[in-house]
Amino acid sequence: MLHLLPIASAAPVVAGTGDLTCAVYVHAPPGDAPVPLVLTMGGTGLYSYGEDGATAYFQPLVDRGEAAVVQFDKPGVTFADGALRVDDATYDRYTVDDLVACADGALAHAITTLSDRYDGRFVLAGHSEGASVAIHLLDAHPERHPTAVVLSGAPLASWADILDAQLSRADRHALDRAVARDDAVAARAIAPVGAAYHRRALAAEAPGAILRRLGESGLPVPLQLFHGLADRNAAPDEVRALERWSDQRAEEGLPTLDLCARYYEAGHGLNRAAVEDIVRVVQSALAPSER
Repeated sequence: MLHLLPIASAAPVVAGTGDLTCAVYVHAPPGDAPVPLVLTMGGTGLYSYGEDGATAYFQPLVDRGEAAVVQFDKPGVTFADGALRVDDATYDRYTVDDLVACADGALAHAITTLSDRYDGRFVLAGHSEGASVAIHLLDAHPERHPTAVVLSGAPLASWADILDAQLSRADRHALDRAVARDDAVAARAIAPVGAAYHRRALAAEAPGAILRRLGESGLPVPLQLFHGLADRNAAPDEVRALERWSDQRAEEGLPTLDLCARYYEAGHGLNRAAVEDIVRVVQSALAPSER
């Protein structure tokens, strides 16, 4: 049995710009037993977590009463009357900063909604863009102390390097022109996000650089990375480089990341084995014996 607590019954989550909002979904087990949270964040593209099957990967945790799953839609995206609805004017304005604010707001909303049922633990689980958002959330909100961070298909390179790897030279130049003239329609025709998103991402610190900086300060959070060896959207070499960096610092007795990386014969979307491993790692992190 699934209990869905929609954002419509509470105050909206307000993103970083002050006027962008995100619909939040809290999937909690029935009853009043204390539970931890799993905040899941997906990749780029137009979809809603209000659609059926949105919690498929982690639904067993909800069904067994082991966790509540928290998700949020991107600004401008809603799901109503069985249909996905997109307000283009809003969607084209959001940036990674807004997604980070939505993620933090979603956690706050879930904690408030569950009240005494929240047992104080949560896992960040992000794929692709969602992995980047999780990394930025760690950096922007050090007061949050996740039990574990589980990332798949994490894009650790700079946004410029990612675009250069994914786009042809002609498309890359066309995107630069669209961003320069703030043409969201042209930008989205080349990549699945608006000009404002690209402009902010091009100026932002690379997720891999953020993790190195957090590692240097001794980030006290287990970090689990799952990556496809044939991933063309997020190069596995970036993950291997982060591993080498972390291992070297550990050998030198310096603060570093509590990092574990797993690789699969798969592309960006990974495969069934990876998904099963991800769910197993999240379940293990939240097991009562880990408290």
